[in-house]
Amino acid sequence: GDFPKEEEVTDFSIMLNTHYHLITKMRLLFDGRAEDAMTIDLKPGAELRQDFAVSPPRNCKSIALEPLAWDKVGKSDVIGVDKVWIKVKRSDEYRKTVVPLLNVGGLVKYRMGPGGVLLNQVRVLEAEANPVNAEKKQTIVATLLRNLGAVFAGERTIIPGANLAYNPVPLGEKCNQFLTGDKGWLSGQPDLAHFPVGENTLAGVTYEVRDFKTSPLPSCVMLAGRDAKGTLPNSVEGIAVGRKADVLFFLHAFHQTEDWRPNDQEKNNPPAVFKYVVHYADGKTAAVPVLYSRGVGHWITAKPQGLPGAAVAWAAPFPRDAERQAVVYQMQWSNPRPGEKITSIDIAYDEKTGNRYGVPAVLGITAGTVKE
Repeated sequence: GDFPKEEEVTDFSIMLNTHYHLITKMRLLFDGRAEDAMTIDLKPGAELRQDFAVSPPRNCKSIALEPLAWDKVGKSDVIGVDKVWIKVKRSDEYRKTVVPLLNVGGLVKYRMGPGGVLLNQVRVLEAEANPVNAEKKQTIVATLLRNLGAVFAGERTIIPGANLAYNPVPLGEKCNQFLTGDKGWLSGQPDLAHFPVGENTLAGVTYEVRDFKTSPLPSCVMLAGRDAKGTLPNSVEGIAVGRKADVLFFLHAFHQTEDWRPNDQEKNNPPAVFKYVVHYADGKTAAVPVLYSRGVGHWITAKPQGLPGAAVAWAAPFPRDAERQAVVYQMQWSNPRPGEKITSIDIAYDEKTGNRYGVPAVLGITAGTVKE
């Protein structure tokens, strides 16, 4: 592909692929111009980086690599290049303000007066094919925040996944719905029988989903609404917490039964499809609204993806419908009063919206506390 803009190329480096035919001579074409092409001789079989000065420098938006000669190795008629590096000219002013932290553009520091901006372009996927990559990326983010002295909850420092102690809040007898369709869940819908109950780490947070293997018992809290099986309430109150917390993590799903169709004035203010109410020991409360398509989304989707206010905590294809997946979201809430004990949490519909847009199912709540 082309460069974002025309650059003055000063150096070119290459690392050959030595598993196939070995390139010995190559021509570099700058914007396809043959008149100022550059021919380089390569060391056959070299597995190390080979560096070349582009003299005089060439102005261009693209570089084409044209192999001219190679030594044949083996029967496979293939040549290859593992890596290339292209160095371009930068002004003194650029070097004063832009500080790459890696040899690629993933982490860059921009100096701005007494402060600056740190650009982190490490791509964090909702579900990593190799779980180790999630831990590595989490470590990068944690280290950056630690070095920046990022404040959280007043004057405390939070490092997600690194300096938080997780304390799952047992839903216990407040659970009123089964995850399996034969005993409850939703009418005319697939179920969550394949969800991993018990204690699990989802999206980096430890949760405890009610699990009674010897005698089936409800495993989630569901509110009354369209398709919800059984006689359910419009609110569930008094989920005991009994501890302080810097942050609360909510593990929930949502059965959406109606679309929200906003006008231009409303589109940036989605409704709360349900809410949590946090009760403190001093009698005060805090409402935690769960917004439509921000804090939670419909629990069935072809392509699970994060939302503006929630991450995908778990997703998996249905055993009998591989084209669709069940998805459970994790919503994080920073407690504005970390020094006050939380006594309990309620789950309820918003007074204005009610169950118009669907039915929530809460599988777990976890309190996060910054380690001293």
